[in-house]
Amino acid sequence: MRVVNVVHITVRRESETYCFWFLVFSSSAVDGVSQKVAEMELDEQKIRMDIEEQHRVALEQFLTQKKEIGELKAQDFHKITELGCGNGGVVWKVLHKPSTVTMARKV
Repeated sequence: MRVVNVVHITVRRESETYCFWFLVFSSSAVDGVSQKVAEMELDEQKIRMDIEEQHRVALEQFLTQKKEIGELKAQDFHKITELGCGNGGVVWKVLHKPSTVTMARKV
């Protein structure tokens, strides 16, 4: 058998990169590689759709909660602990007393 072609495929998923090298010995192998690539692309689309759905659900929950809490006033917060600080200010873990929701607040 002799190698007819060499196929290189790079797939990126989130922060990981996968590289595949295929040695193609016949035209049927090319069809198999093409099918595998198509399956991987379909898997990637499914993952992306799942993530988009998770973001949509999280955004709906946030907007619902924001509507329930109403306007945020400085006097309604109780500082629990400092989470971090930097050039942009200090981030505190706070309790919103009227709603009893714990959140992060940048001051």
